[in-house]
Amino acid sequence: MIRVVLIIGMGLLAADIAHAADCPDGSSFASKVFNLDDGYDPVAVGKRAAVTPSCTQSNGNASTVRDAFLLAPDLLKIDLCSLKCVAVSTNGGTWGKWANKNFKGNGGNGMGDDSKVIGVETSDLNIMLAKKLDKNLIGLSGNHVVASGTDTNALGLMYTLAHEMAHIKWHRDFTNGISPNCTQKNFIMTSWQGHAGSTVRRWTHFGEEFGDHKNNSIPFPSEVASDADISNIYTVGGFATALGATNPEEDFVEAYAVGAIIAANNAHLSDIQIDLKLNSAQPIHVFASDFRNNALLTFKIKTCALPLLTTTPGAGSEEGYGRKKSRKKSR
Repeated sequence: MIRVVLIIGMGLLAADIAHAADCPDGSSFASKVFNLDDGYDPVAVGKRAAVTPSCTQSNGNASTVRDAFLLAPDLLKIDLCSLKCVAVSTNGGTWGKWANKNFKGNGGNGMGDDSKVIGVETSDLNIMLAKKLDKNLIGLSGNHVVASGTDTNALGLMYTLAHEMAHIKWHRDFTNGISPNCTQKNFIMTSWQGHAGSTVRRWTHFGEEFGDHKNNSIPFPSEVASDADISNIYTVGGFATALGATNPEEDFVEAYAVGAIIAANNAHLSDIQIDLKLNSAQPIHVFASDFRNNALLTFKIKTCALPLLTTTPGAGSEEGYGRKKSRKKSR
């Protein structure tokens, strides 16, 4: 059984690589930026057909999206190249959509064509990474500040693209064994008592809370009563961000998005370090290369996310993404 699942996953990756043959330099990717169809609703619930937008009306933001694409680590570039398009809109939301070819709704008439689209609202096209992270605090106190390096709108958009791609991968790819050292079940059981329907639900709304934390002393964002609660989500709970603590799917999605920035830093595509500043608790390093010395977060990013993001030697291994160290010492 395991062998079959891994072969399926390798097949999906090979197909995506084939789509990306002429794309990683960014010139072809720019041609994938379109306007979102008027009236298109990506939310897939009940028996609604699994359909992506048409991607037919060109958009004037191609260079902006391309600049973000060029900051992505290599395997994320390949995944982005396999998209049908990036669909830009003024108020159509930011989301990741997969037209599930296995969906049997409407007597089989709702089956998708396996296409993948990321929708980006114009407000997310020109927002620096620190401000994007502030939006993802979903109402919690605190703010993100640049500790070192250079923050740019392109970096904020790359994070957004990674986040939405991770939603697609959660439903389309992760269930097919593309990460042999990290199954979807193993990922979920790191911080959750069970999947709580996250592996089968068709849509997860931003900030939607469901499931049960394995460590019941870690609050959901809606339960936070102090800066200490926020700090515990990041440092004890092993969540990449507060948004990741809302449900198992967002847990993976935010681990992947944070991993994308760490991988970009290691590939010298960026040099950003950002801290979450709290009034009455120590700052939290969001893109810490030592994964905040937390075993749960280390597993989620180092073992599960980074091998999906980059082919850089050491991805997911002991020495790949931590601080530089002597071979004679253990970390």
